[in-house]
Amino acid sequence: SSTSSTSSPSRQCVNCGVSSTPLWRRDSTGNYLCNACGLYHKMNGTNRPLVKNTVNTSRVSTDKRGDTSCSNCGTTQTTLWRRIRDGASIVCNACGLYHKIHGVDRPA
Repeated sequence: SSTSSTSSPSRQCVNCGVSSTPLWRRDSTGNYLCNACGLYHKMNGTNRPLVKNTVNTSRVSTDKRGDTSCSNCGTTQTTLWRRIRDGASIVCNACGLYHKIHGVDRPA
């Protein structure tokens, strides 16, 4: 079956442009869609909206809160900023998880 091919250089999703997908699907006019766009089209009857890639390639967040530092350890880089003490303090992911589990500040 031609719809079970995982990747083919001659196929490209007409909506988002990818050329590799776990399952190729077709829209109502027979154009190839990747699995994600095909499922969206099947459920909503319209093309899947394309979102510009605004995700930072690095998992460490530095721009969204550029002047933020952890109120416990002082770091300025973390994968996730957390709030503790009912939102009174902003801490890094490590300190926030420690506080969540142990109920006290993470030791320095």
